[in-house]
Order: sequence, then C-alpha cells, then structure tokens
Amino acid sequence: MPLPETAQFNQQFGNINRSNNLQREIRRCLNRFTFIWLWNGRSFWFYPIFMNRWSVDGFVWRRNRWVFERVNINSIFFFRCF
Repeated sequence: MPLPETAQFNQQFGNINRSNNLQREIRRCLNRFTFIWLWNGRSFWFYPIFMNRWSVDGFVWRRNRWVFERVNINSIFFFRCF
C-alpha cells in the first residue's frame, strides 16, 4: 500500500513511472530546467548537463545561485523537466 504522501503526489502528477530505464528518461532533461524530488525528501531545481550510468551532473539552484552538483540516479524519486 502506498504511503499517503505518495498517493497524494500521484494524484497531483499522475502515476509515477519507476522503470529500469531512468537513465533514458532523464536524458531528455539534459540542458533543460528540471525539478527533482529525491527519495530522502529533498527537492530542488536542477539544470543537468551530463550523465553517465550512475549519476547526473549539473547545477543546483542554492542560495540564489547555481552550484555544481552530482546526483546519484538511484536517489531520484521523481523529476519533471520544463
């Protein structure tokens, strides 16, 4: 049974696709503004510029500036690119 927070999230954003091809899915977000939710509850704006099999490199909006950061693909719960 999904957690109440997950059910509410699904109602707002539609069903979450947790396929094994997350790398392929997030590749469409390269060089696009993306909002990311992590499994640990953290969420942030991200501008991905490079990815490999295990991580996505890009810039996180933090304290009114863009800061380079590497995000482990397995830590991503959901993302939406704009």
